[in-house]
Amino acid sequence: MSDWSEAPLDLAHGLALLPRLLAAASDARSAVMCAERLPEQCQRQILADASSMRGARVVHVLGAQETRPHRLHAAARPAVDGGVEYPAPQPRQLAPFAAE
Repeated sequence: MSDWSEAPLDLAHGLALLPRLLAAASDARSAVMCAERLPEQCQRQILADASSMRGARVVHVLGAQETRPHRLHAAARPAVDGGVEYPAPQPRQLAPFAAE
C-alpha cells in the first residue's frame, strides 16, 4: 500500500490508515515493515495490537525463516477512537502507618 511507504513516520497517521490496511489485507497478504527486528521495540507493536483488537491475524516476520504469532501487550486496551491505549499501572496502596 503506497500510502504507508510514502507517509511520514507518524504513528497517528499509521493508525488512521489502519482500516485501509486491514481492508487490503483481507484480499491479499500485507506487511508493515520497519528497521527494528523485534516489534516490541518499535511502533509495530501498537499497530499489531490495534489490528488484533479488530480481529486481524497478525504474524511477525523476524527473519528469513522465523515468524511469530502476535501476542497482545498485557496493558493494551481498546481506545474510544478505535485505536489502542496502554494505561499506566496504578500505584500500589500501602497500609497506613500505625502509631505506637
